[in-house]
Amino acid sequence: LDDARTPMLVSLASIAINYAVAASMTRSGLLGHAGLALATSVVALFGFVTLFLVLRRRIDGIHERRLAQSVIQILLASALMGVTVTVLSRVLQHELGTSRLARLADLALSIPAGTAVFYAVCRLLKVAELEMAVRSLAAPLAARLAGSRVRIGS
Repeated sequence: LDDARTPMLVSLASIAINYAVAASMTRSGLLGHAGLALATSVVALFGFVTLFLVLRRRIDGIHERRLAQSVIQILLASALMGVTVTVLSRVLQHELGTSRLARLADLALSIPAGTAVFYAVCRLLKVAELEMAVRSLAAPLAARLAGSRVRIGS
């Protein structure tokens, strides 16, 4: 599209929004440091929506219906992943307590469980982007493993 100016302007606006939201969240005392995470999320959404609308206006259609279907499916998978992680984390906290080792065990179990649920739900819903993501992750891993086997044997 030969336009480097628009993304730069959106980026500058994002920096200003990030500063304003982060400052207000941390100074208000309502969210403290969690406000920084919220500010980052707000900025990411702002940047995405703004650039998406600009792109949509400049090119005729970007498969909105298919994109909306994928977004809904991924949101559903994300929600189920969140529920899984939350429930598992609470069960583990109840059973193991809140010691450092217990929190480490919580992470070691909750993250893979959440990832597995997200993957399974996306597979079940036939999210098209999942295969593309798996291929893009698997190819470099396979190449690296194949390369390490050659070096070990020689």
